Amino acid sequence: MDNRLTGYLDALCRCPLFSGISRDEAGALLEGKGSLRALGRGQPMDGYGGRLGIVLRGTLLVTGGSGTPLNRLETGALFGVSTVFTDQKNHVTDISAGEDSLCLLLDEGELQGMFAADQRVSRNYLCFLTGRIRFLNWKIDLFTASTAGEKLLCWLRHQCFTLEDGQKAALLPPMAALAGQLGMSRASLYRAVTALEEAGIIRRASRKEWIIHFPAPEKGGGMPENK
Repeated sequence: MDNRLTGYLDALCRCPLFSGISRDEAGALLEGKGSLRALGRGQPMDGYGGRLGIVLRGTLLVTGGSGTPLNRLETGALFGVSTVFTDQKNHVTDISAGEDSLCLLLDEGELQGMFAADQRVSRNYLCFLTGRIRFLNWKIDLFTASTAGEKLLCWLRHQCFTLEDGQKAALLPPMAALAGQLGMSRASLYRAVTALEEAGIIRRASRKEWIIHFPAPEKGGGMPENK
């Protein structure tokens, strides 16, 4: 086992790359691989193009080119995905340390070696990428939605699952949290919920679950006009 990582195996097991893989197995897969990068609070993460990063300790803050906050990466999180296995190694976002932090950086060859050594790692990586694609699609849909009802329906489409009887359902977070995710006030969210219920698109199965009947596209989406 790589002695550099002995104290960070719990963090590595929280990483999507090692989902379902034991601490000892993760340590063995990483033996002799990667480089450690320590960052002080506020220090930017530079020069990680072409390498996948794992947060071992601390917190990283992700911002857009204009300084807009985009994400907060906690222990076990991955970053740098958009710069590996591509000819474009430039960073599309800026990353800095929210507190004193430590990261492990893996280059493409090291990743390929782990993929070849354990197919679970390659599957986990693909699952992570699929999740990111779904997340980005949701963000695009949310950005293009013009009404509160459309935003809520967008969230439902991306969160729903199929019940045994074939109906679609979604489990609800607290309404305040959902309003925050959708970028609207709770009052606007409650109005959107009422409008969708009156349109027959959703009905409450329990306090934390909705049954959804998505409107057919040919009917123009059937969306309420509330803002």
